[in-house]
Amino acid sequence: MKRIIILAVFSVQSCISIFVNAISQEEPKYSFGFMDFLGKMVLESQFEGAGQFKHGLAPVKKNGLWGYINRKGEVVIPFQFKDAEPFSDDPILAPVEDNNELSEKNWGYIDQKGEWVVKPSFYNATVFRNGVAEVATTKFKFKQVSKRYDKYYLTKGFKLIYSNGLYSYLAGPGRYAEGLLASCKDGKWGFKDTNDTWIIPPKYTIVGNFSEGLARVQITEPSPYNDCELIQEEEPSGLWGYIDKTGKEVIPLKFRQAEDFYAGLAVVDETYKARQFLPANAFTKYLIDKQGKNALDLSFKKARSLGRSGYLLVGRDEKNKLGLEPTEEGIIDRKGNRKTLDVAKNTKIFDVRYDDGDFLKITFQLQPIPEKYEHTYISRYYYTKDLTQAIQKDFPPCFGASVHPPNCMTGNFTEGLVWIAK
Repeated sequence: MKRIIILAVFSVQSCISIFVNAISQEEPKYSFGFMDFLGKMVLESQFEGAGQFKHGLAPVKKNGLWGYINRKGEVVIPFQFKDAEPFSDDPILAPVEDNNELSEKNWGYIDQKGEWVVKPSFYNATVFRNGVAEVATTKFKFKQVSKRYDKYYLTKGFKLIYSNGLYSYLAGPGRYAEGLLASCKDGKWGFKDTNDTWIIPPKYTIVGNFSEGLARVQITEPSPYNDCELIQEEEPSGLWGYIDKTGKEVIPLKFRQAEDFYAGLAVVDETYKARQFLPANAFTKYLIDKQGKNALDLSFKKARSLGRSGYLLVGRDEKNKLGLEPTEEGIIDRKGNRKTLDVAKNTKIFDVRYDDGDFLKITFQLQPIPEKYEHTYISRYYYTKDLTQAIQKDFPPCFGASVHPPNCMTGNFTEGLVWIAK
């Protein structure tokens, strides 16, 4: 019915799925096409689902099966897969799910001709990123949890390296980044290289990703785990700090919350407590530099980095220096200056998505809220350079149990095109 691309939602410890298919086998409700930077539909809506263009091909769905088309809309790889994802860069392969009802291990990898390079042998699989993918190899022994898997890394040389054993094969504190694989042993996390050698011994409760040479790590005392199968995605009582690629703790473990570094700065919080309501006057988030020094006192109760765009989404500022209402959110640069968007006064920011490209996709909630709490939302694309609106169109988001914030009516631009559902 539709493909939903979910980008990272940062919390104390992140990782959620890069994408999920919130699709039933019912009659499709939406049709999918592709739009260019000018807002022109270059491929009219005709598909039941769609993914991003990579290397000139995009996965699309028709009559219940997935195949691949080129930019002209011509079918290059026939509709034959139960599921399919975009092609990766290194190697140029795509994970697809074979339409074989006799097997549960139906995920493998095809080349641009549609030929199997890695035959179906996994319960699930992701695209390769910098030469490494994540695959689900073995179902767990806990029969009451039907979708629990052992997760392995798959290198571009098709070597399997154990990562962890969490509830979902796409879950996990850390991922592969900057040459190191976040991995678990005996309930503790460390980092391996792509030769399956421990570079940083496993001693942490939870780890994040390496970004700009540093990774956030957490130690909880006493350690709550001794088995990788039992680890949760969030351990609220531990303290976070940062290590370099040698394992040296360059910023002490003293924070209750920490994000990855972007442009030399990271958001941290010293008083955050998961699953607890803080006092209304508790504003403790601030930016630190790579020496751990306070680079910008945000004075916000809510703040998260918008990746490499250079901006942050903030809310509830204590000193009200930005003029934000108690429930309002705003965008600031890394010097603390508020960035004003050209929107109507009765519109407030609901969510911002950054896709490592040239655009921010901002979802707005229209005010005032009508009777019976029927919220109205729209999404728009903005240039990351100056936050001017890139496409003079509004896109309605959609809702579902696995979609929060709403994000499923438009994708992210790749190779000059974006999928649009209507």
